[in-house]
Amino acid sequence: MEEIKKKLPISLEEMLKKPLPSAAIKQHSQKKYLSTIDPAYIIERLNDVFGIGGWHVEHEIILSNDSQIVVRGRLEIPHYEIKTSYQYGGWQDKNEKMEIGDRYKAAVTDCFGKCASYLGIGLDVYKGIQKPKQESQQKTNQTTREPDVSNEELTNSYIPF
Repeated sequence: MEEIKKKLPISLEEMLKKPLPSAAIKQHSQKKYLSTIDPAYIIERLNDVFGIGGWHVEHEIILSNDSQIVVRGRLEIPHYEIKTSYQYGGWQDKNEKMEIGDRYKAAVTDCFGKCASYLGIGLDVYKGIQKPKQESQQKTNQTTREPDVSNEELTNSYIPF
């Protein structure tokens, strides 16, 4: 008998694609024409949608030396048998004094953010529809941030594991 995969409900797809709070988006430090997404907001969105422990990042080190680290990885959501396609992320020495562990975390985080976009998280940022606010507005928003989803949405969509 053929096993049937669990389909991701539309309500969860909508939660994944919901625009991120403005505090999550910043102008890239070197490439001023790009925006970056604070990874804490990606983690928060995945936890809100799939629950803590309901997802994980599988990754492997492709290249590691004193000047750069490259990883290949993907996001997995076991309950729905979802595995994003493999993506790459990296860290490159920019004259920063980073510990080796932080270098690896930076490379995995870079990869993880790209994988999350394949689930719809932050797509408006990558499309250029949602842009970072001015620095002074961001600082104000960080102290008064509203939750991405209501308690009712979480109660109605949480998946027990």
